[in-house]
Amino acid sequence: KKHFILDVSGMNEHCPSIRKVWMALAGYGGLKRLVLQEKIGLRMLGIGISVVMAPILLAWNLVLFNFFIVPLLLLAFLRYPIRMSRVWVFISCCACCLYGGGLA
Repeated sequence: KKHFILDVSGMNEHCPSIRKVWMALAGYGGLKRLVLQEKIGLRMLGIGISVVMAPILLAWNLVLFNFFIVPLLLLAFLRYPIRMSRVWVFISCCACCLYGGGLA
């Protein structure tokens, strides 16, 4: 059996649970439903709440990425080292970039 190496799109296809967990924890579902309302009053309320919540959601997603998604992908890498090597390099580079930007 030949080992195959996944890139990010391949990981989304072969490991959809990781993406589903991240999207469920990200916090965009409720805001998206408010912004897409047909009533103009609810839509404007959704846009206003989205603008106010944007910095909080950004900070939450950075914490979520660095302290939940990266360890989750590390476990996947430890289980499938050949298959997840390309994804792990990409995710670790993103994590280092975000952490370094936060320190600067």
